[in-house]
Amino acid sequence: MSEFRPSFEQQIYKFMNDPAYRPMRTSELARELGIDTSRRRAFRTALKSLETEEKIVRIRHNRWAVARAQKTVRGRLSVSPDGNGMIRVEGETRDRALYVAAENLQCGLHRDLVEAEVLPSGAGRRSGEGRVVRVLERWFTQVVGLVRHTPYYAYVVPDNPRLHQTVQLDTDPRGEPPPEDHKVVVELDEWTDPLRPLTGRCLEDIGHRDAPGVAMQCIIRSHGYRQEFPAEVEEEQQRLMASPPPVEHEHRRDRTEEVAFTIDPDTARDFDDAISIREHPEGGWLLGVHIADVSHYVRPGSAMDVEAAKRGNSVYLVDRVIMMLPEKVTAELCSLKPDRVRAAHTMECRITDEGEILSSDTFPASIRSRARLTYRQVQAYFDEGTAAGIPAEVQKGLSRLHTLTMRWRRDRLRHGSIDLALPEVECRLDTEGRIKGVETREGSEAQHLVEECMLLANRVVARRLHEAPCPALYRVHGDPEPDQWSQMAAELESLGITDPPSNQSEINAMLRRLPDGWLRYAAMLCVLRNFQRAYYTTEPGGHFGLGFECYSHFTSPIRRYPDLLIHRLLSALEQNAPPPCTAEQLANLADHCSQTEREAEEAEKESVEQKRVEYYADQLRKGHTGPYRAHIVRFLKKGLIVELEESLQRGLVAFSGITDDFYRLNEERTRAVGRRGKKRMHIGEAIDVLLVKVDTARRWLDFQFADERRTGSRGGKGRQGSRGGTRGRPAGKKGSRGNKKGRPSKSRKKR
Repeated sequence: MSEFRPSFEQQIYKFMNDPAYRPMRTSELARELGIDTSRRRAFRTALKSLETEEKIVRIRHNRWAVARAQKTVRGRLSVSPDGNGMIRVEGETRDRALYVAAENLQCGLHRDLVEAEVLPSGAGRRSGEGRVVRVLERWFTQVVGLVRHTPYYAYVVPDNPRLHQTVQLDTDPRGEPPPEDHKVVVELDEWTDPLRPLTGRCLEDIGHRDAPGVAMQCIIRSHGYRQEFPAEVEEEQQRLMASPPPVEHEHRRDRTEEVAFTIDPDTARDFDDAISIREHPEGGWLLGVHIADVSHYVRPGSAMDVEAAKRGNSVYLVDRVIMMLPEKVTAELCSLKPDRVRAAHTMECRITDEGEILSSDTFPASIRSRARLTYRQVQAYFDEGTAAGIPAEVQKGLSRLHTLTMRWRRDRLRHGSIDLALPEVECRLDTEGRIKGVETREGSEAQHLVEECMLLANRVVARRLHEAPCPALYRVHGDPEPDQWSQMAAELESLGITDPPSNQSEINAMLRRLPDGWLRYAAMLCVLRNFQRAYYTTEPGGHFGLGFECYSHFTSPIRRYPDLLIHRLLSALEQNAPPPCTAEQLANLADHCSQTEREAEEAEKESVEQKRVEYYADQLRKGHTGPYRAHIVRFLKKGLIVELEESLQRGLVAFSGITDDFYRLNEERTRAVGRRGKKRMHIGEAIDVLLVKVDTARRWLDFQFADERRTGSRGGKGRQGSRGGTRGRPAGKKGSRGNKKGRPSKSRKKR
């Protein structure tokens, strides 16, 4: 075979360099060059060799072309649930992105670090479009998914809707593949040829998709989390608990006489912030924000520190917390429990009666909390004067803080901070983790009090670090791009808001004009959808959402690694010591923690979605189908997405189940109009729906109109979730990337 390779390569390369050559598939090339079937394997080997030498490249529709001196970029690939991708380009402005159509992903998967060529615009392509040419670093080495069987092989459909490639399971020499409908963890094999299927090896059978606890375990596994800590971390925790470093030290100021107190949720187990306030001898008030000094116990480079940096943050799932640091350290050593002397890092500022900040300082301190209060308890004190469980010495400070923080909040919103306090979904679970109810809750004045104190502390710390000649870590939230403002305007117009905002103050003015209710909530969602993501960086920048010029995260070192870094940087500055890390190390940690934060947000959202869907599955089993009050939030080709008022749960009403007319969407997909009767449906419209189907595996609900005049015999045809009913089927056209949703190719069945 080897004797043919050089001549094949020369023959192929010469043929493809002919000016008349047009890109061809492998079979077309072989036919043009007169390669018979007996020599096809050597021919394919020669093609692969030329590709490895970067002399030829595979382009759209699996055709071969000569590699030109095309501009290439590196970046992290993000694939959307619809199959298309975006590459955040490295080495340029953070906001620059390259669009990648699904057929140009090649072997790129969601979150891979890739090299891509920039494609010329025109020929039906948008400006700023690219094609993946090489995967530099695979992000997902393991995936979690559902096992499916064909007569020839078993494969796995990934749970992650951004992973469109199914995984064909390697033949297990020890026996049968995992059973159908089981959830498994799969280790991916190397994948470099988009014409061949992605394969993998089953590492763990989590259990049947409907077995108790399997769904939450899948979320944990799919994000790579583990609740247990490595043995070296547990050993370090034991040593630390047996012999903790003393709190009292000459560099630590004694603030144990201050009347400090904590305010947290009822279920909180660790308390990382306390507040104190008293009259200042020269007039006004002295406010103290005391943050648990985790850096006193977790030293740089220790096993605990390395693991905390890797995790980046704690993850708050519905039924459990995956901690950044071991629980004994956070809940015992660091936690600001009542009547215990604890190490803290304090931000102290002097305030006038009107709330003006006269001066501020930061320093390590020792404190002793007087009370552990809850938001519910403090809100009852504000609303009804109920002081049950609140010491008398704390009540005076609470009342003064209430007045000051409400004034700060009003001023902050008036000067550009955007009020986007969306309702939160709360899932009520029984002792075994089963869902018993779903409700939404709004922020309270007690929560606003704590929030304003923490915002102030974060700003003071950011300003102090910014003014010092040392590296620092900032929290930056960029202004929306022009196209985001345009998209925001279009979405708001679909809600009937015809005077869209173009800056911070106009956003707040618009929201103030809207009455409380669904319309205001929907407008907030439109605004949020068109914001950029906040991130960590070593370069100071503004925070658009808060309206601050300089901002950092300092107040939650128990659950956020960036806050722990800030504590170390601040301590070094206060003690005139060298910084604990270099600017380059800090920049790398900033990027890493921005990524782990996004990952945690996704996992937390998935856990809420899972429990909420389980709740409605239980309701359906009991025959509780509604009607439910809902609002139309989006239109798709197959139907309308609605959101229930009671729980913010979303689902699909399929057009095929609406029989009073045939509906067409307008170009912007903001309304649907009936062809015969010209009936209109628009985003924001309130409707009553009945629950007809729940798919707990895909976390999706199907509804139909409660009005019987609008539904009929075709209703069953539309009962598919909006993510597509064909994902994961084994049938499909030849070529694994080209198949819809990445189904395995027919050609593989022959093997």
